[in-house]
Amino acid sequence: MVCVSLVYNSWMVCVSLVYNSWMVCVSLVYNSWMVCLGLVYNSWMMCVSLVNNSWMVCESLVYNSWMVCVSLVYNSWMVCESLVYDSWMVRVSLVYNSWMVRVSLVYNSWMVCNSWMVCESLVYNPWMMCVSLVYNSWMVCLSLVYNVWMVCVSLVYNSWMMCVSLVYNPWMMCVSLVYNSWMVCVSLVYNAWMGCVGLV
Repeated sequence: MVCVSLVYNSWMVCVSLVYNSWMVCVSLVYNSWMVCLGLVYNSWMMCVSLVNNSWMVCESLVYNSWMVCVSLVYNSWMVCESLVYDSWMVRVSLVYNSWMVRVSLVYNSWMVCNSWMVCESLVYNPWMMCVSLVYNSWMVCLSLVYNVWMVCVSLVYNSWMMCVSLVYNPWMMCVSLVYNSWMVCVSLVYNAWMGCVGLV
């Protein structure tokens, strides 16, 4: 079966073949087009969309239970991949050379984000690490629950801050530097003291 429709230079084509059980649809609306391809026996589907030179591709395979989506918008692209049986998902985003990756695995319960940002979480161990880099401004967060300590480091245009907290020992230190003016705060709960030093 073939269907063709033309409405003011906007057209759509659908082709379906029953014996091989596949279907193809193509749509064009003002130079923005979309293609969908489905095959039943192999149980996969792919869709491609182009809108003002921005395109997206989605592909799904039922028997292997995975899906991949790719989107490109003005040289900024994103990829999503999901696998149901293994229960993991990957997302990759690129926006003007700043990129991010997310990986999630349900059975092992971990997640990774990379942007120049990285977020990693592991439930069984359960710890988390975050690293962010945006135009030479970066941040790092590291947390470990069983040992119960956390580290945060932030750098924004040569102004940086660092926080370290350890519960078992339980002390906390914060260091802040803003245009060569710095401040340090240290707190220790068991000895119950806190010190701050500032230089301007």
